[in-house]
Amino acid sequence: MKDIKTLQNGFEERASWYETNIHNYFDDCEIGAVIKLLNHMQPKKDEKLSILDDGCATGRFFYDLKKTFDTDLFGIDYSMSRVKIAREKGGICVAADGRYLPFKDNSFDVCLSVEVIQHLPKKNR
Repeated sequence: MKDIKTLQNGFEERASWYETNIHNYFDDCEIGAVIKLLNHMQPKKDEKLSILDDGCATGRFFYDLKKTFDTDLFGIDYSMSRVKIAREKGGICVAADGRYLPFKDNSFDVCLSVEVIQHLPKKNR
């Protein structure tokens, strides 16, 4: 498994490609599952959710989450290039390592981390 810095460099290089190629069958299945889960978790429809997407990439879930829920969206990703694209979609995003969150404890109602763990070196899983 590659080290974290090598992964980060790869994510930077592929940010634009990722943004133009993300809408596929797997993304549709993933966002559908996330929305279904959040619908079960949300206590009241009129309550605003605070959501952190750890490994948000280019904000691939932001549009559907904003369309479905009243939410404040936050995202973190290794790649500054991806974070910049995610910010354009209305999320408050920072480049950060999800193992060391740059937020206070209990800052969010929900934390998503979809398709992240397989990119971590085995010693960090």
